[in-house]
Amino acid sequence: MNPTPHVLVVASTPRIAEDAISGLTDAGLRVTLVSSFKAARQGLESHPDLLIAEVRLGEYNGMQLALRARNQGIRAIVLGENDQITRREAESLGADYLADECDTATLNAAVRAAGIHPRRRVGRRSTHAA
Repeated sequence: MNPTPHVLVVASTPRIAEDAISGLTDAGLRVTLVSSFKAARQGLESHPDLLIAEVRLGEYNGMQLALRARNQGIRAIVLGENDQITRREAESLGADYLADECDTATLNAAVRAAGIHPRRRVGRRSTHAA
């Protein structure tokens, strides 16, 4: 049996964090939530199956994390304003880009497109604040 896919979510905005966690855990994924760039760097050391990061993370940003993830062979999805320039930048880094107001179905479709196949809900929610 394959282990439950692990998703590292980096979100400093409470609404985005809660929406992402809710949708991903309901889809049967194991989710770790962090709210800072530093905690995300440490989280990438656990080699998650997928990184989902907000663009805006204080003095750093989700694009820098997407680049780190790519260098480790980890797929990334970046969440931000519906902006074509930022979208192109994310795509140039090999990351998918979604508007941060996307719904659960859109996020879950992007997760599947990234090669992460959710399983039935297993009731595991792992959240870590940083």
